[in-house]
Amino acid sequence: MRNSDVYCSLSIYVHPETELGKIFLPIFISVDPARDTPERISRYLADFHPSFVGLVGSYDVTKAACKAYRVYFSTPPNADPKGDYLVDHSIFVYLMDPEGQFVEAFGQTVEAEQIVTKIKEEVAAWEKTNGGKTSV
Repeated sequence: MRNSDVYCSLSIYVHPETELGKIFLPIFISVDPARDTPERISRYLADFHPSFVGLVGSYDVTKAACKAYRVYFSTPPNADPKGDYLVDHSIFVYLMDPEGQFVEAFGQTVEAEQIVTKIKEEVAAWEKTNGGKTSV
């Protein structure tokens, strides 16, 4: 499953906030800070779903975020934004709870329905424990 396939899988929800509440917020973090601008990421994510939030930062900020969440990426630190280079990275979608704690990682072989089911289960569990459909 390519990253874009995962994003399309999540776009099954036309209005995820209607079903899941504001607790569900899909976030995309760029691992190519040399080429990705907020505008570029915004255009890219618009093809999938309006609920996506795109985050970009400097190389050092990106590296720190990836380290904090154990995400692998390899982008040349001094990459030329106009240059031709590859960005190697983890091919996982991480499900985090509203407090930023790891819940599940979905790899390339996971079907869209499995991802959606797990998200629904985790939201229901969160609601049962914490009440309401709003994040902390």
